[in-house]
Amino acid sequence: MVRLYIYSILVSDIDSRMTWYNYTKHHVYLTIQAIIGYLGLVVVYGLLIKLHHRVCCFRS
Repeated sequence: MVRLYIYSILVSDIDSRMTWYNYTKHHVYLTIQAIIGYLGLVVVYGLLIKLHHRVCCFRS
């Protein structure tokens, strides 16, 4: 009976650690995605501004 109790505590501890690990991994993944998305937007925006300047300068 005591053994079963200790075993259940160990299993729940491992389970909670795995859940925490998966949560952290998911969180890191989302953060990386957000950073990549943000950088992508910045790059696209910068290129559009450069292109716009070139078109304006070319016209004048």
